[in-house]
Amino acid sequence: MVAVSGCTASQEGGRTATPAASPTGSPPLAVPSARPTTVEDAVVEAYTAYWPASTRAVTLPREEARRLLSQYETDDQVEGELKGIARYQAMHREGWGEVVVHVQKVAVKGDRATVIDCMDASRSGEADSRTHKLIPGTLSTSHFSVEAMMRRGADGRWRIVQKKALGSKCTR
Repeated sequence: MVAVSGCTASQEGGRTATPAASPTGSPPLAVPSARPTTVEDAVVEAYTAYWPASTRAVTLPREEARRLLSQYETDDQVEGELKGIARYQAMHREGWGEVVVHVQKVAVKGDRATVIDCMDASRSGEADSRTHKLIPGTLSTSHFSVEAMMRRGADGRWRIVQKKALGSKCTR
């Protein structure tokens, strides 16, 4: 898992990936603000929608988490994420707050894409899953570069193949 995994996300320009809770208390996860008009828009929408899904996955039983994450990640990535989730759950941790996505670049080549994001994670951290309270010292940093490699599946959905923090500060 990338250091920012387990957080909800929003994107400037009115695209928010964490809509209000449904009557059942579970947030709907894939509510696009508008139908993507370009391939790049579809890639950004899929990338942005991943972050709240990853937060929710940490709170779910393994098979439910697998089903949820498989909408946003390739099978190999899901398996790695599930191992990280198991470690996270064993420590009684969950994501807290939200990350704000600032996609700076999308490069599409056929069924593959690369996203460069200047993510603001300054309003996110880790909480104790028993109390849901922020764990002191776990707040993340603002504006750091994230790279996500994505692939369009046979079903037409864009999924994350790999994501990593690039270890550099950025400005939006």
